[in-house]
Amino acid sequence: MNIGENFLVELSHSTVALLMSQRLHDAETVDQVIRRRITCGSESNRRITATPKAAHAHTPQTTLSMKTGIYTGEVLGREIASDTLASFFAEVIDTIHDVAPEAVANLAQMRARTRAYVARTPAAVHAGRTDLPTKKTSSGWYVSENIGQKDLVRALEALCRAADLSYSRDIRFGYEN
Repeated sequence: MNIGENFLVELSHSTVALLMSQRLHDAETVDQVIRRRITCGSESNRRITATPKAAHAHTPQTTLSMKTGIYTGEVLGREIASDTLASFFAEVIDTIHDVAPEAVANLAQMRARTRAYVARTPAAVHAGRTDLPTKKTSSGWYVSENIGQKDLVRALEALCRAADLSYSRDIRFGYEN
């Protein structure tokens, strides 16, 4: 293999969408994004600016910073860390919403045993139980604040089914393999 050779590589739609959202300008190619991301290395205070381009150009620009928290994971190559399970799940929802809002809408049609994974209103999360706490995500969805680790894993697995992703490859919690 020589430097500069081109190769045909199969990428999932979600991977291409994530790479396209990382472009600094409309003329930047996926190849240039990958090269730039690789040369960035793993600087501890690196900031990643994600601006969705194609179909989701109306979504406001968001900035994610590499940070630490009690709960860590990865979504489509982006590190996520949070102090609560609900905040972690909310960040996952926002990340997926940025690249594939229809996947979150699909998840809203699915239910855990006693609640919705996500909903557009707080009352819809816990089937009318307004006494149970919810958290509003930046993308406008509500998630339960009353979740444990097993609930979170079930929700992440359901999100993977809704988005046609693979749990432990595309979405990871605690970097499990």
